[in-house]
Amino acid sequence: MAYFASQRGTGAYRQHRRARKTTDKKKRDESLTDVEDTTHSHAGTPPVVPEIEQLRVAGLLPNPGLQLPPPAFPHAPARVEREPDGPASVQQQMARAPLHLYPVHRDQRKGEKQAALDRVSAIMHLSLLRGDYERASRAWGLILRTQLNGRLVDPRNHGRSGIGAEILLRRNPLTRNETSQNNSQDNETWQNNPHHAGIAPFSEQGFELAREYYQRLIIQHPNRKTHPHSVDERRFYPPMFSLWIYEVCEKSKRARSQLRAEAAARSPSSRSMSVDSNHDEEPNEFRAKEEAIQTEELARAMEIAERLDQVIAAPPFERQASLLQLRGNVALWITDLTLGKTGSNDDWGTDPFNNKNVSAADQLERLANAHRQLHAAQAFFEQAATNGADGLAATLSSIALKRRELAKHMDKLNPSRLDE
Repeated sequence: MAYFASQRGTGAYRQHRRARKTTDKKKRDESLTDVEDTTHSHAGTPPVVPEIEQLRVAGLLPNPGLQLPPPAFPHAPARVEREPDGPASVQQQMARAPLHLYPVHRDQRKGEKQAALDRVSAIMHLSLLRGDYERASRAWGLILRTQLNGRLVDPRNHGRSGIGAEILLRRNPLTRNETSQNNSQDNETWQNNPHHAGIAPFSEQGFELAREYYQRLIIQHPNRKTHPHSVDERRFYPPMFSLWIYEVCEKSKRARSQLRAEAAARSPSSRSMSVDSNHDEEPNEFRAKEEAIQTEELARAMEIAERLDQVIAAPPFERQASLLQLRGNVALWITDLTLGKTGSNDDWGTDPFNNKNVSAADQLERLANAHRQLHAAQAFFEQAATNGADGLAATLSSIALKRRELAKHMDKLNPSRLDE
């Protein structure tokens, strides 16, 4: 019945606790005396008990040669003194043997892939120099399917996009027999033109393939504000439109060359002295065919101008100097076609303004359209100069002179017409 114990039992328990405390204190004093004797015998000077405890916690033994770090150790790491990086220290480091920080065991598989890519690239460039575009096309396909570090080769790097367009431009998807026949005919027609001697013509299929290639690149790599310096659609639009313009011009040149060859074959000197009933109709037929070629070229030029206007209307292309300058050149091209000028080396003469085969009303309409195109060209060139294009002062002065000349001829045809 511990719950009903008397007060005597409680006093005995308290006396027992006091006796136990006294015994524990004696044992603790004896242990401290033994430690002091041991420290005094080894170190010569008895350290204070708290310092011994700190040394024991830090794992340091009390010996005569011990030098503790300066404060604030052990609450902060010890300071490490470094030599100053002066000229003498730099000279000593340069005199030492070089230290290679790259790992010794490199990825051999990665090196082999890079070496294989370099070899295929060399084969592609060598094939392009030799004119073997079929082999260059196969090498280009291997490069595009190669993976380095888990990523495919980007055709935008190192100007590879232009190489792909060149290969597609020279490529002919026809069979070998058809290709050889077409190439021989084109080469004969091309060599008759003194301005293009020694230059191989391109096929219509090649132009189409190259233009579709640039369109795919434009769709795959749109412009992003977060990457202002990346190669995107801003880089691909100028070559695509330039290639389109070149295609239209070359097609018209081939048609005119073929038309002149037919006219030369049907000339009176190559025929007998017999009188032909259709002899008087040949110049009119030749002129009609030439006007049809010019009308087709003008329609294609207007199509290019409309597509360029759609691109320039949206930012950031509204401030791209290359596209603005290209649009101004297209306006000048349309002006020449409107006036009936097909050459590119000579300047304006009197033929566009004294065409007897065109009525006065039609001639006035042509002059008005040409004047509007010149005004548009001047505006685009001025905008391109504002956005950083150089060397346009001579072009702008020439456009202003042509506008004044057109205005004079328009006033002669219609004196009541006000100058635009």
